[in-house]
Amino acid sequence: MALLYKHLAFIILLFCSASSYSQSVLWIVEDNGLEKPSYIFGSVHEMCKQNLKWDIEIENITKVTSRVLFDLNLSVFMQSFKRKGSKKMHYGYSLDDLYSEEDYKEVSEYFEEEYKINVNRQKRLSPMELMFKATQKGKKGSCKKKTFYHYKIAKLYKESYYLPLNVNQVTELDSIPERDFFKWKRHYQKNADVLLQMIRKDKLNKTFPNRDDNQLIDSYYKMDIDKIKEISNKYPSMNDFEGSIISERIKIWLGIMPSIMEEKPSFFVVDVAHLGGNNGIINSLKEQGYTVRPLKMSWDKKY
Repeated sequence: MALLYKHLAFIILLFCSASSYSQSVLWIVEDNGLEKPSYIFGSVHEMCKQNLKWDIEIENITKVTSRVLFDLNLSVFMQSFKRKGSKKMHYGYSLDDLYSEEDYKEVSEYFEEEYKINVNRQKRLSPMELMFKATQKGKKGSCKKKTFYHYKIAKLYKESYYLPLNVNQVTELDSIPERDFFKWKRHYQKNADVLLQMIRKDKLNKTFPNRDDNQLIDSYYKMDIDKIKEISNKYPSMNDFEGSIISERIKIWLGIMPSIMEEKPSFFVVDVAHLGGNNGIINSLKEQGYTVRPLKMSWDKKY
């Protein structure tokens, strides 16, 4: 009986907090045929550990959902940082194959000056691996250690999966590795062009993606997903991929989320930048007929 009252009190708390809040990174999904609600958490995939906060609301949700589904396989995402050596491009491709001599010089000088990374010694790295390496290192060494919400949330579940990344993976829900959307050469070349744009924009406006960015952190803990979307869209990488990779992934998730939620109450953990906007997950689920309401969070716990 005590357990019943505990769950009832939790549900009432969710209803009250949801009905009085308009912005959040934590959402409840109800109605449209669902017997029990599911939840969506907008996570920051990578942030300095000293900046991460925790909220008991996340733990409460793990008690009323059966499984967690992540949008990113972090073991794959971080493998180049956890092992000796770095992931190299396939088929012998090198960064100087993807740029003109002048552009390659610009890229190598930038990473040397800003991150103390010698590109000439690591030019077999893919453009995105080079970006991740720089982001992981952080400018001026301000971040001693980075971490992810995924690690702590995963420990609270016995059943966890990874959402599919492309149409070939829709029927699978397991720890599948990342697969490229394009053939290798086309894939590397597109990313190389994006990286160069990011570097040039950073030189002008200092907007290179950096999870230590105070504006992003401030917006995240204020739970302003529209502002986070605005910040994310400043980056050339987001603009270039919005019409292809990112929007394609969201469409795939929206296609399979209904059946996942109908089967059993689930907890979806995705990049917070995917929540907001007209074509984001929250608006799209509402358009499908679901009631999607924000939950209030206090962020008063230590991660």
